Amino acid sequence: MSRPSAGIGWLSPSRAWRLIECPASVLPVAGTVSGGKGKPEVNTGILAHRALERWIRSEGFRAADPKTALAEATDACAAELAGQPPAGWRVSRARLVARGMSLVDLIGGRAPDQVHSEIELKDEDLRLRGRPDLLLTGDEIVVVDLKTQTLREEELPAWVEFQLTVYAHLIRTVHGQLPTRAEVFSLNRGRREVVITDESLEATLVALASARTLDPSRANPSPEVCRFCDRRLVCEPHWSAAAKWPDADAVTGTVERTEHAATGVVALLLTTANGRAWVSGIPGALASVGSGDTVRVARVSPVLAADESRSEWRWRNFSAMTLAN
Repeated sequence: MSRPSAGIGWLSPSRAWRLIECPASVLPVAGTVSGGKGKPEVNTGILAHRALERWIRSEGFRAADPKTALAEATDACAAELAGQPPAGWRVSRARLVARGMSLVDLIGGRAPDQVHSEIELKDEDLRLRGRPDLLLTGDEIVVVDLKTQTLREEELPAWVEFQLTVYAHLIRTVHGQLPTRAEVFSLNRGRREVVITDESLEATLVALASARTLDPSRANPSPEVCRFCDRRLVCEPHWSAAAKWPDADAVTGTVERTEHAATGVVALLLTTANGRAWVSGIPGALASVGSGDTVRVARVSPVLAADESRSEWRWRNFSAMTLAN
C-alpha cells in the first residue's frame, strides 16, 4: 500500500473514522471559532480516561483493594481540575469504578512491563498512530479501548469496531502480530469483544486509503461525526443539516437580548428559524456578544417544552459558541 500524502497529516483511530465518514472534518480550523477558554474543557470522557490511565500506571489493579484504588484515582483526577467536575461525572465515575474490576482479572499476573496504558503506537508508512487505553503483552496480546459514550444498541456501532481495527493494525505493525483479543470497555455495557481478522483489517485499510484520495473539502454531516468535530461551528453543511436532526444539540440565531446573572453566567435570547429560544448558563467571559449578532452554539442540551419544542438550551462544560456574522 503506497505512502499517503502529507496533506491530511497523521491520523488517530478516531480521526481516521472521521476521514472516511466526512473528509472535511479532519481539515484544520483557521482562527478561533470556539467559545472556549484557550484549551478544551475537561468532559467526563477525558476525566474517565485520565483516571483509568492513573490507576493502571500506578498498578492500582494489584492493590489489596483495587476498587478503592480506582476510586481514589478518579477522585485525584477530579481534584486536579480548576473547577467542579463536569456534569454527569458522578454517574460515569460510579460506572468506571464498578465495571473497572473486570480488568483486574483480565490483567491477571502479567509483569509490569507487560501492562501498558496510553503508550503510543505508530505506522510511519501509513501515518497512523494511536494510544490504546490498555495494552497487554506477553504470550497473548490484548487491547482494550475505553468508551464513555452511552452505547444504546446491543450491536456495537461501526465506528467503535473501526477504531479497534485500526488499533489492531498498529499492534501488528509494532509487535508483528494481531492482538489475540480486542475489546471495548463500555461504561454502560461493560467489556465487549470485537473480532478482528486479516480480512476485516485489510478492508479497513483499503477504505482508509480510498478516503485519503477524496476531496478534503467534502462534508457529509451526521450526528455521530459532527458531535465533537473541530470544524463544526464553521461548517455550513452541518448547520443546514443539524436543525433537522431529532436529537439536535445545536442552535443558531440572532441575539435579541442578553441577561447577566449574579453568578457570572449569561443567558441569550435568540431569534431562530423556529422562533425565539433561550441559551442559558453561558460563562460570562465567553458571551461577549450583543443585540443583532448572529451566533452559533453547539453541544448544548435542549430543554423540551410540553409540546416537545426546543425553546431553551442549556450550556454544558464542553459546549462551544462563535459569531456567525
